[in-house]
Amino acid sequence: VVSTQSTGGSQNDLTALVRTVAAELDIYVNARFTLLHDQIIAEFSKDAEAAVKTSFCRDSIRSIHTVREMTETIRSDALSPLKGMLEYEMQVVEQLFSCSLALAQWDFVGSLLHLHNYNQTYKEFIEGYKGRERSLMGKRMTKDDEFPELYKWFYKLYELLLSKYTLYFSKTLFQDSSRKSLRSATTNIVDHRSKLVDFCKKTKAGTISLILN
Repeated sequence: VVSTQSTGGSQNDLTALVRTVAAELDIYVNARFTLLHDQIIAEFSKDAEAAVKTSFCRDSIRSIHTVREMTETIRSDALSPLKGMLEYEMQVVEQLFSCSLALAQWDFVGSLLHLHNYNQTYKEFIEGYKGRERSLMGKRMTKDDEFPELYKWFYKLYELLLSKYTLYFSKTLFQDSSRKSLRSATTNIVDHRSKLVDFCKKTKAGTISLILN
């Protein structure tokens, strides 16, 4: 009788655990794939300029706060690795959109702080991924192409924001840096200043007015 009761208790505990994990896994899927991916990242993929639109940035940050609230309800140890990665992803996306929002409000110090926080988080994010891949596959990550598309998307958004600084601070950059070093530093980002200079040469325009919304 004791053995039967013990077995029955274990089965009940296991059933309760499975139900809890299943419910929390459902929360994770909705948080990461429905809100974070479909509503934010997929929308950005349709319109690359969305990341610099104030309304989109504000809506995205609000969605991230909702994702964070959902994530806090995930407490199962079995899902802690997934929860940890989702928290990293939320931090990265929030910092990038906060940077874009600060730039739109001409808050350059605030935007630079967000970029700095992004760099710190992204380094941990990448190192965590490299370590996880090594433990799963026993191989070493050597090329950026081996990273998932989501990680590449984070960096593309970062480059988009960074390219705006080459325009806003072009005079200072060209005064304090050689053209060669500046060209090397801006290889992977959009050089708005060079585009404007080329446009002037082709059209023989006397001046260019930038209307910032």
